[in-house]
Amino acid sequence: MNKLTILLGVLMVTACSKTTLVQDTESGTSSIIAKTNYTDGNSGGITIDFVSSENRVSFSQNLFDDRDTLEVTYITKTQNFDSLVWVFQGAEPFLQTANTTYTVSTTQYIESSKEEQSVFGGIKSAVPYSMTVPYRTFGKYDVLHGASNSRFVDTRLFNDYVEIVYEDNREDWEAWESSGAVGWVSTEADTFSLCMESLVAFYTNREIARIKKPFTGFGGIRKNLIFEFKYVFQVFPNQDSGAPKLGLSLYPSESIPAGLSADDIPNLWENSNVERTEFRQVVIELPQVEEFSLIFTKYPGDLNEDGQPLYPFTACIRNLRIIPSE
Repeated sequence: MNKLTILLGVLMVTACSKTTLVQDTESGTSSIIAKTNYTDGNSGGITIDFVSSENRVSFSQNLFDDRDTLEVTYITKTQNFDSLVWVFQGAEPFLQTANTTYTVSTTQYIESSKEEQSVFGGIKSAVPYSMTVPYRTFGKYDVLHGASNSRFVDTRLFNDYVEIVYEDNREDWEAWESSGAVGWVSTEADTFSLCMESLVAFYTNREIARIKKPFTGFGGIRKNLIFEFKYVFQVFPNQDSGAPKLGLSLYPSESIPAGLSADDIPNLWENSNVERTEFRQVVIELPQVEEFSLIFTKYPGDLNEDGQPLYPFTACIRNLRIIPSE
């Protein structure tokens, strides 16, 4: 069995399905909230409704331990309730029960008294009709909201309501390890004016240049890598022999497995079309592994008989992100 076969075997894993958060139920019955016994409480009909500050948020840290906490505020619009319950899948801090990870908070409103008894932060305090929830784990997550009074119970499950995604940060280019001449492009950079707003620019033309970045904490779920690229030629070719220009490869750890080199890693994508003078978008499904490293490789392209580049060019990459896929 050759090295490539072994590596591909490591990359291919069984698809993971997300654990059901809490089953939505018929009005009047629920495993997480029940009718209240408050004789002086509300008795009108209940229809669950809420708004949130956002439901797609992004982090730029590629390593889980360095990742920021992202906050989403939820505000209930539900009427006629005496008791509320929220269930936030994937939030932190979390409660783990029956193989389901989520944060749950129950708030009861009795006359003018409002207090929270919650595992959400382990506190008991006065709260408004809103809840601010922290996330930092990549993926899509459900939100369940429930309410009840002395006559009615209503719950609604919002599948995949929250999406936590990764967007590469152009302010932190040193996080990319380089084996060649690599620059980070800002709006003030004159050197790469044709690659303005690019994430990474390769400008060496005499040797293979690679950049590498490790990623951790992305879960064993389906995910897509998305980026845009273009070439800027110093001498535009009138013909092309099809030599590779820019390649992308991946291995499922922070370091290349023993016995392998970067040349042994199979390309997920490679492009040799010289017509890429405008930014084009690439979408690639990544293997379902939690930690991995991405390698971009810029090749010298076509060489003359003296071994010099016939058509020197810069490869521009921008808007790199990783998002959960269906």
